[in-house]
Amino acid sequence: CAEPQRVRPDIVWFGEMPMHMNEIYAAVEGCEVFIVVGSSGHVYPAADLVHIAQANGARTILVNAEPPLNVDFFDEIHLGRAGELLPSLVQDWLGSPA
Repeated sequence: CAEPQRVRPDIVWFGEMPMHMNEIYAAVEGCEVFIVVGSSGHVYPAADLVHIAQANGARTILVNAEPPLNVDFFDEIHLGRAGELLPSLVQDWLGSPA
């Protein structure tokens, strides 16, 4: 383009409401497994999604450096560095490679 313009990244800043919340809630309500990686459990509406998933029967899994504020809503908790924990967890969840 001829004139420089600011470009907004496709992210949600703190204090903003995410777009497409109806679609997000529908997906969470219908999921069988809900995995959270790296969350403080303090920022809403994201922190509330685990409650919705659990209320709809999903298995809720946390991978985090420390227990978040909403830790009581997780069925499975893995504390430590995500980069170290996730490779073996994913392998366990998906089964060993053939």
